Amino acid sequence: MQLAPHPFTLRQLQYVVAVADSLSFRKAAARCHVSQPSLSAQLALLEESLGVRLFERDRRRVLLTSAGEKLVERARRLLLEADDLLEESRRVGDPLAGTLRVGVIPTVSPYLLPAVAPALRRRFPRLTLAWVEEKTEVLVRDLDAGALDAALVALEADVGDVEKTAPAIHAPPSRMDSEEATRGTCRLKAADIRRPLEKAAMAAVSPDMARVLPSEKPPR
Repeated sequence: MQLAPHPFTLRQLQYVVAVADSLSFRKAAARCHVSQPSLSAQLALLEESLGVRLFERDRRRVLLTSAGEKLVERARRLLLEADDLLEESRRVGDPLAGTLRVGVIPTVSPYLLPAVAPALRRRFPRLTLAWVEEKTEVLVRDLDAGALDAALVALEADVGDVEKTAPAIHAPPSRMDSEEATRGTCRLKAADIRRPLEKAAMAAVSPDMARVLPSEKPPR
């Protein structure tokens, strides 16, 4: 690791990622709340300092160069690390402050979020929960990329090396008739699963945990 000043800033990297995401200098400037000439000038300085052309542009379109594709992904990871550094500094001062990015699968969110989100706001007023509803494979990918701190996904999901916990969900005896008890099966209502899911969401305030639910199928 070198300790000499780098020839670029994090703000310039934010401009690069914004242009790469939108493929438009105008949209990127609006997203970054700067003027388009200012953004263009900063990107030109960055390309000059790196000695690499990141974008091909004309009057109609913007394209990433092959070198730009590689460097943009590195820039994106650097920015995520910078975000994590800020979040970690907030957590050191107050573990229940800052932003926690939690993913949840669409088949669970209608049963979970209406009850859990208000309870979490009341219990942790300084914590900002950013809920992201997506399919399991997208959530697992975002966890691996560091875009999410935690996710509520299906039990069968492959989450790699991320730590996971499966909350137990049992139907109360009153929900089972004699035939169902003989078969060892029963149908669950939303109320039967709400409390275990609430407990799982409460536990999700610890970062870097993938929370696992028993099934991605909605309760019948």
